[in-house]
Amino acid sequence: MTSECYVFIDGLESTPVICGYFKLDTKTSRGEFNYGKSYLARTDAFALDPIHLPLQSGIVSYSANKGVFGVLSDAGADSWGRKLILSLHNTKPQN
Repeated sequence: MTSECYVFIDGLESTPVICGYFKLDTKTSRGEFNYGKSYLARTDAFALDPIHLPLQSGIVSYSANKGVFGVLSDAGADSWGRKLILSLHNTKPQN
C-alpha cells in the first residue's frame, strides 16, 4: 500500500505553508520526500532535517524507521494521541 501526503509548515505566514510532498510505500518500507519548488524559492526556507532531508530539489529516499523520516514521525501523534483520535471515530482511518 502507498500513502501520500503534503507537508506543511506553520509559523512562516498567517496560514500554513506547503513545504513538500511525502510518499510511503509500506510494502517496501521506503519513503520519498520532495520539497516544493515554491518552498525552495523562499528566502526563509529551511531544511526539515539537515542530515536526512537537506534543502535541495529532487526526491530524497529513506528506508530507515520503516521509511518514515524522523522529523515527520515526530510531528505526528504519539501512541496516546493516536488512541484519543481513534476513539473519536466510528471506523479506523485508512492512514
